[in-house]
Amino acid sequence: MAQKKVLIVESPTKAKKIEKFIGHGWLVTASAGHIRDLPSNEMGVSAPDFVPDYVIHPEKVKTVAWLRKIVKEADEVYLGTDLDREGEAIAWHLQQALKPKNYWRVTFNEITKKAILAAISSPRAIDINRVKAQEARRVLDRIFGYYVSPWLTKAAGIGTSLSAGRVQSSALLLIVMRERAIRDHVSIEHFRLDVKFSMNISGAPSGPSGTWTATWEAAPLFKMLEQEPPQHFTDKAFIDRLATAIQQQRGFTVQKVVTRKTYRKAPPPFTTSTLQQGASSRLKMNPDETMKLAQSLFDSGAITYHRTDSVNLSEEALAMIRKFLTSSGQPIPDTPNTWESKESAQEAHEAIRPSDIEMRQFGDDPSTPAAQLYQLIWMRAVASQMTPATYDSTKAVLLSDVAIKGQNQPFLAKGRVLLDAGWIALTNGDDTEEPDTQDIEATSPLPVLVDGPRLTALLPTVETQKTQPPARLSLAGLVKEMERLGIGRPATYAATQAVLEKRSYMEVKSRMIHATDLGEAVADVLQASFSFIELSFTRQMEDALDQIATGKAGYKPVVSYQYNILQAELAAVSNGGSNQAFVDMRADLLACPVCADGIFVRKKGPSGHFYSCSRYPDCCASAPEAKAKRGEAHSPDLTRLKTGNEPKTEQILSEQNCPKCDKHKLALREGSRGPFWGCTGFKARPSCKAIVEDVDGVPDIENWVEKPKQSRRTTRPGGR
Repeated sequence: MAQKKVLIVESPTKAKKIEKFIGHGWLVTASAGHIRDLPSNEMGVSAPDFVPDYVIHPEKVKTVAWLRKIVKEADEVYLGTDLDREGEAIAWHLQQALKPKNYWRVTFNEITKKAILAAISSPRAIDINRVKAQEARRVLDRIFGYYVSPWLTKAAGIGTSLSAGRVQSSALLLIVMRERAIRDHVSIEHFRLDVKFSMNISGAPSGPSGTWTATWEAAPLFKMLEQEPPQHFTDKAFIDRLATAIQQQRGFTVQKVVTRKTYRKAPPPFTTSTLQQGASSRLKMNPDETMKLAQSLFDSGAITYHRTDSVNLSEEALAMIRKFLTSSGQPIPDTPNTWESKESAQEAHEAIRPSDIEMRQFGDDPSTPAAQLYQLIWMRAVASQMTPATYDSTKAVLLSDVAIKGQNQPFLAKGRVLLDAGWIALTNGDDTEEPDTQDIEATSPLPVLVDGPRLTALLPTVETQKTQPPARLSLAGLVKEMERLGIGRPATYAATQAVLEKRSYMEVKSRMIHATDLGEAVADVLQASFSFIELSFTRQMEDALDQIATGKAGYKPVVSYQYNILQAELAAVSNGGSNQAFVDMRADLLACPVCADGIFVRKKGPSGHFYSCSRYPDCCASAPEAKAKRGEAHSPDLTRLKTGNEPKTEQILSEQNCPKCDKHKLALREGSRGPFWGCTGFKARPSCKAIVEDVDGVPDIENWVEKPKQSRRTTRPGGR
């Protein structure tokens, strides 16, 4: 009898892909993610030992039973879950739940025959340190959530459940800090003096057309006066006098010209974080959608593993890309481009790239979201190994004939001309995750300038400018800030954003994040009471988890230390800690118009937002949300207020049967756009959900036409 080997991976799609090329004698199956976790209805872990009480997910009972059966019959079991700590933990849970006789841990960065066979040929033991690091993260998240969330809900007293968490609360604080910086910004009016010159500096009739600009440099004047140069020049009267003087005396001397070659190096391949940022900026995808699509691309074998901090590629991948570029007639650097990893980089495997560079497109339709994301990954990986863009960059200092205290006033002109496009030829310069963050020299060219010539300026102009508040964070910008500050891990960014939005701590309007009043109150209360919300806490916590993963720290000491701090802080707030932020917020909230004791809380129902009393079920007052224009505050439509004590009205039925099913009567109902008639068989089997227009209290059956069903999937510009 042939030896039977079993390979267990996480994704069914991945299992099917691997099964095609792994060979005879193998059974490839999937766990479909985690099979065990802490219980959903209790803490599941307690001091002083903090031993987790894991239970099998109810929906995974049949899966585990099936896996136990095939593992029992197998000679060897290979646990091929994902490469990260979460994957290592899943492998350990599988081993603990299935109890295989002979088992090995295998990992692979891509779903290719070569990678799979190489992994199987060099199996290893489960890395228990990495498992403990994941376990510490999960247990601490549970402890913070279970202890703080109920306290927070009670302290708020607004009739809705609130949550707090190790990562989500720090991310919320970041959003609130930005919101307040925007709101508290005081705009400063400042001024800039420009002079323009003709491109035809020789005066020849056939010279080049157009103009170029030089800007007054105020710093030398302040240094001459032995004063610190201000960040912004705000003296309008002075700059107007200077402009008038230059208008009357427009002579300039080219004092010094410096021209040098500058280079714009290709960007590194995507990491998890930069992929989320790039997809948000370029494809308008939110991080959660990006991660789901990346998972599907990885499971299908199209890309390498998508949860990674690494910015570099494997030797094999570098050779593959360089060969592709050479065969395509593209120049390549003498040596492969590499980047220095960040100190906080956690995983050792390579950056995200296509498994096969020769595959330019994913699937048959290039407009699908998955195909667009694949194209973004492909382009970034290939561009990373191309030559830099080369420019001629020029800076020219011009001295005005106008002098102040004997010093001729300097003006600076900058220009840049592209000499060799390099990697930009492939991507059109798309190297940034947030396109408005890159600060590069002006791209307008200057004429050929040398030291010494005299020039005559055109009329000067004074530009009035105002300082701007900090930019509002987009979803991509929040990911970038979380990574910069060490808040959470790239794999958790999408889930964190989703929780903050679900809890109404933040709102996304036109792809920009706005902190809500509730979010600000929660951040204030948590910051006044607990240390875990501080921006530095999460970074220190991640460092501690890294220490566990490398065997330099133990699970129990790390968890115990954080648990003891939390208990001390909970004891302090229970003994009179302040929740003034909630008191202030409740004062601004709308009191229930029926009982006056509760608060009218905004909630989301199946047909949209509505308001209801926080004292429900003691008070059943409710009202739909009033229609509001963009930018206006949400409010209840009190003209349609229901107290919950209204007498039940007798249902009005039609004389004729429903024109669609011809089995049930139609009932008169009140909708957001007025009365209509709906089939009373909407709960029958089969159901009928016909809707007929109302005409003066009678259903318009004669003119009824069944409307075609509309798909819930919407088509976005660009195929999305």
